[in-house]
Amino acid sequence: MSPFQRTLLPRAAMFCGLVLMLACGGGDTQQTAPVPPTPVDHGKLDFLAGNLDGWGYVDGTQAQARFAKPMGIARDGQGNFYIADTYNHTIRKVTAAGQVTTLAGSPGQRGSTDGTGAAARFNTPKGLAVDASGNVFVADYANQLIRKITPAGVVTTYTGQVGVMGSTNGTLAQAQFASPFGLAFDSTGNLFVSDLDNGTIRKITSAGQVSTLAGTPLQFGAADGQGAAAMFSGVYFLTVDAQNNIYVADGGNHAIRKITQDGTVTTFAGTLGSSGYLDSSDKLTALFNEPYSVAFDTSGAVLVGDTYNHRIRKIHTTGEVTTLSGSAAGFLGGYADGAGATAKFSYPSGILTDLAGGLYVTDQWNNAVRKVVVSTGATSTWAGAVAQSGTADGLGAAARFGSPYTMIATGTGDLLVADMAYHTIRKITTTGDVTTYAGMPAQPGSANGSLGTNTFKNPYGLTMDAAGNAFVADWGNHIIRKISPVGLASTYSGTASTTGGTTDAPPAYNFPRGVAVDAAGNVWVADTGSHTIRRIEPNGTVTTVAGSPGVSGFVNGTGAAARFATPNDVAVDGSGRILVADAGNTAIRVVDPGTGAVTTLAGDKETINGSPAPAKDGLGAAARFSYPRALCIDKAAGVVYVADQDAHAIRRVNLSTGDVKTVVGTLNLSGVKLGELPGGLYFPRGVVFLNGKLYLSTAKGLVVATPPPAGF
Repeated sequence: MSPFQRTLLPRAAMFCGLVLMLACGGGDTQQTAPVPPTPVDHGKLDFLAGNLDGWGYVDGTQAQARFAKPMGIARDGQGNFYIADTYNHTIRKVTAAGQVTTLAGSPGQRGSTDGTGAAARFNTPKGLAVDASGNVFVADYANQLIRKITPAGVVTTYTGQVGVMGSTNGTLAQAQFASPFGLAFDSTGNLFVSDLDNGTIRKITSAGQVSTLAGTPLQFGAADGQGAAAMFSGVYFLTVDAQNNIYVADGGNHAIRKITQDGTVTTFAGTLGSSGYLDSSDKLTALFNEPYSVAFDTSGAVLVGDTYNHRIRKIHTTGEVTTLSGSAAGFLGGYADGAGATAKFSYPSGILTDLAGGLYVTDQWNNAVRKVVVSTGATSTWAGAVAQSGTADGLGAAARFGSPYTMIATGTGDLLVADMAYHTIRKITTTGDVTTYAGMPAQPGSANGSLGTNTFKNPYGLTMDAAGNAFVADWGNHIIRKISPVGLASTYSGTASTTGGTTDAPPAYNFPRGVAVDAAGNVWVADTGSHTIRRIEPNGTVTTVAGSPGVSGFVNGTGAAARFATPNDVAVDGSGRILVADAGNTAIRVVDPGTGAVTTLAGDKETINGSPAPAKDGLGAAARFSYPRALCIDKAAGVVYVADQDAHAIRRVNLSTGDVKTVVGTLNLSGVKLGELPGGLYFPRGVVFLNGKLYLSTAKGLVVATPPPAGF
């Protein structure tokens, strides 16, 4: 068919259609515009106050994305970035427009399966490199493999033998590796591998032959030389210069090593075998502390991810070593955007430069990718959101929390949350205005009195009676406290101590976490350290109703015959029964308040290869939880909501049937994701059902879930 015929056909079809329409009277018929479908309301998750923690797994734009200790970083010829999201066991892609997606792997799912996209599995991927065709190569560290991902996301095993550590050279099918870490291509298509646990640099030719370029397998040390005579101690990421020389961060020797194509190794920078932090006019007297990565800027200078110094260093072409960005802030480093020394990192790992003078850093322990302007040292957060804690009161995002745990609703419609890390009780309006209700920020103690004089020590659980008195499980003091409606704190039960106890008379508690008040004014206590459920009567009498002090287990029974394992919270349902978040047993238990008889409502303690089974929905014992942390009851609906911390979700349990359903968050996936439910959560620790909404505390901030019309 000629190009003219291909052009004519659509025109002829248009003409025939017009004739047919006129013949049928269509020319005089008014067309009704199609009615767009009614959008479905799935409910939503909104920000309330504080800061939403950075660890997790969320695709989205740069600031919305979440990572879990990202390490390797690479870029293709189209300007797309690739990130080894190491603890999510995935390879993420960031487009030039800043959109983060998952190229391959499934978050939290380890394995060695080849496949396309989410069907593939990795195990702790580290280094990345991209070839001229846009294929991404992955140092699949814990699988002992080098994997290949096509631009369409198809994953295959390129070389290595899954799960087999070795140093065999030969063909791709014969080769063995031992914890491959870094990858880099040279201009002729050779792929170089830093084989960490062999202490060697391996070479894979474009024809698929594997050899050892430098170092001797399992011979670790600090020696320059050619080929097998050279010795390394902790080879991490590497890069290649314009002359095809390889540079590797020899972290164990605290130095940058240079390797020519014939395998000759020299020390390029650092004092071989000596750690520290020292800038110098002579690169061989400068000190580094376990550097992980190297890259070249546009001037030919070598940039270094000086990981354990929490800094980015620059080795100038003159041989001088300076600090480009970062300043240490203790063992874990820190987080701050800014220029030069005002910026802070936490174990910066992979680095990558662009042609526009930018340096991209996988800031591992901040779970983010940072960008540094090489000419000025100005540092910003490029992708991800870094956790920020503090004690600041304020509205919404201006507020800061340390570790917000249990939440309750007050009689006035506000919320209280125990900010455990900073020893305070905070008050939050439903519009997100945060003030300090009790305690003194960062000042632990057991002093009673009014706000400004009273102190707490790691307050954990909260409840409130009908008169507006708040009761606090003052975890670090081993006591139960009371805060009156006018803000006066007193010791309600127990004696503040550093050791705690398990006796009823005199009352002594062992790291209590959960409290709840019943209709008769009894305060029920989840005495976590003693693995018991206790009752405090209004006259102060304390009784251990269920469990045996100091004895953990998973046993249904009556009174002392029952067993719990680190019960975290208690709640009272509409029938007066005591619900228990039995965290160590990953179950929701029920205590009869009169007899002390204990039954299991939902969940069971199951392990797979020695680890707790993943959370799942189901009926009764078929359901699984993952460290249930807090409870709240919706008496009208006959359900209990569970903040299932390590499942990163809110679960709803029917109090009659034990049927468990996830209502907020995606089971076993971490990271706060606002918007349409189910959304995403990161370690939810508190839950309140108020006016039809769920108010939730996460690791560093608060969110609110609005249900769809049909309810949660």
